[in-house]
Amino acid sequence: MADAVVSIALERLADVVQERIQEEVNLVTGVKREVGYLSAKLKTIRNVLDDAESRRYKDKTVHSWLKKLEDLSYDIDDVLDEWNFAALKLQIEGSVDVRLRRTVCPFISSSCLCLNKVAMRREIAKKIKSLKERLNEILNEKDEFGQWYKQ
Repeated sequence: MADAVVSIALERLADVVQERIQEEVNLVTGVKREVGYLSAKLKTIRNVLDDAESRRYKDKTVHSWLKKLEDLSYDIDDVLDEWNFAALKLQIEGSVDVRLRRTVCPFISSSCLCLNKVAMRREIAKKIKSLKERLNEILNEKDEFGQWYKQ
């Protein structure tokens, strides 16, 4: 009886662990696509801000919403810069790694570069996920307080 309970508990635990691992893998492997998505959203946000500036809204709610959108655009820009810098850094480290492999243990240097790449992608992916959540909150707030933008 106790063996059956333990077996069921272990199966459920294994399912949860497997699901969590799959989420992490999806997060890391999808980061390049997410960077493209974020870049496109940044262009749209900038267009909205430019359009709003030309309309000169006087409503405080609108100004507050636009300020949040502007702050988000700066944060998106920072993350995209971080992504580009990290990609360049990995490219440089990769060229150094080729020279290192010829003189030192090839397995260690390649493994370190691979781990650095995964860690960088995971960190960027987490930031992108957070930015997307903020964007959705800001857009929901606009919908909640009216369709002022479509006037």
